Amino acid sequence: MLEIYNQLFTQLNADKISYCSWKNNHLLLRACNGDGDIDLLVSPAEHSKFNRILRKLGFIMVKSAISEYPSIQHYYCYDALTDHFGHLHVYFKLITGDSHLKNYRIPFERKVLANSIFNESGVKEAHPNHQLELYKIRNHIKASSFLGRFLLKREEEDYQLELNYILSNIDKNISHVELLLTNFSKKIPNKPIISSLIYAILNLWIWKRDVGILERVSQIYLRILNKFFFHRKKTINGAIISIVGLDGSGKSSSVNELNKWLVKEFTSKKFHFGRPPPIFITYPFRLLLKLRKLFKNSNSVASLKDTSNSYMSLLSKIRYLVLAFERASLIKKAHRFALNGGIAILDRYPSNNLGKMDSKRISDEKSFIGIIESNLYDRMKITDVLIKLNVDVEEAVVRNKLRNKKDKETDNEIRIRFEINAKLDYEALIEYEVDSMQSINEVHQQIKNLIWGYIIASN
Repeated sequence: MLEIYNQLFTQLNADKISYCSWKNNHLLLRACNGDGDIDLLVSPAEHSKFNRILRKLGFIMVKSAISEYPSIQHYYCYDALTDHFGHLHVYFKLITGDSHLKNYRIPFERKVLANSIFNESGVKEAHPNHQLELYKIRNHIKASSFLGRFLLKREEEDYQLELNYILSNIDKNISHVELLLTNFSKKIPNKPIISSLIYAILNLWIWKRDVGILERVSQIYLRILNKFFFHRKKTINGAIISIVGLDGSGKSSSVNELNKWLVKEFTSKKFHFGRPPPIFITYPFRLLLKLRKLFKNSNSVASLKDTSNSYMSLLSKIRYLVLAFERASLIKKAHRFALNGGIAILDRYPSNNLGKMDSKRISDEKSFIGIIESNLYDRMKITDVLIKLNVDVEEAVVRNKLRNKKDKETDNEIRIRFEINAKLDYEALIEYEVDSMQSINEVHQQIKNLIWGYIIASN
């Protein structure tokens, strides 16, 4: 069991919070180890107290990217010891549905909670008799719609494993007095048949929230779009996270690892500020600049030059202005992504230093082109968290030799970059410095801890 779950259930039990894991208990052990979610039923009367305990332990409440329902909430935690997320799917009322919709309420929360029992791990589960009744009711509700029957068939093996688990535990608790939530559940089988389905529908109609065809179709449509195009997962109060550092600091690997870690559970996306994609208005200029580079056979690297006090040709000014527009467009996309609940991860970020790496370049800031570039860069500085990776120049030289990169910099070019771009000044809501002389795993873990700390604080 994840240590954070151990702390949670210990606290819930000590404070006598009325809760239990009410379904999918055949997967509970796996979920407690960070593989999947835990379906908890919690007394609505203890909603606030439950939230305070979770908050104290570092859980955050998140939203589904597809649909939200009253009395159902998602909570996440991060266990740094195992590098696993924990996910609680919390029901303050027994809500279920005939497909992806939650359109039935089973009004037996008090009975289920009052008769829950501890399992071997010290976690409360619904009584096996109640688990069986709820299982039968859930199955008959699902089988009452075409899509629900399809989902039952698709997940038939998993439903069978859940039933086997419940029946095995009923055998262990045979000495207990039979507990019934409702009399009609005795008359329906474990798996729906036509006669039992009709009988269940006639008895369950009063617990049903009517759902129109428009809501059903829109839910299916949204899920299909999300699966194949949007790929949105859980959302939070979005954020822009920027990672900066000179060559050999581990910047790109840290960006990739951070996104790989977050995208497992949350809506997350990488944006490369250093090499933004062209936009509609810059395509012609990009083509001209590429042709010029081919004819001149130039391999000069902009970041090897300090342009803060140097003369600049009109063509160079246009090139830097084009880059500024592309970077502004990329920042706008990242900002919009974060406003919609996503976590935008920027590889590089503009500094306040003129003529330095990833910053404004035109030294004549009073010229027409210089004013436009300066205004664009000033509006780009909107990151929430900035993580600066620090590395020694000689270590960077050694790491650069090991990089598998086409046309990579020479040792001398690395040293020049360090000299030009040392002591850069940034604007961010929160700024952290990380010593990347540590091992790569230690650097990544420190970044994860810092980011999760910010996510907790901002949610």
